[in-house]
Amino acid sequence: MNLLERDLFELWRWTLAVGLTIYAAVTFLRWFWSWLVYLNEPRRERLLMRRYIVLHLLRLRGARFRSEVVQILLYLVAILIVYGLHDYV
Repeated sequence: MNLLERDLFELWRWTLAVGLTIYAAVTFLRWFWSWLVYLNEPRRERLLMRRYIVLHLLRLRGARFRSEVVQILLYLVAILIVYGLHDYV
């Protein structure tokens, strides 16, 4: 099936999904970079904030975080299976 044989709404959905994904990634990277620049300043309150962030990252419980990631991946696999079966129904 080539590009001209596809439904116009399907092309719109695909274009919208790609565009919004790129927009979200760029927005997140800009936000993250601005925080890195902000925290990299040598002022005392920024130093305290950096230490606070590092402390909380070190206290992060690995097992609980890992179980949440596994749960998200299982949900993703279930959604992909349902999406794959959608063609057969």
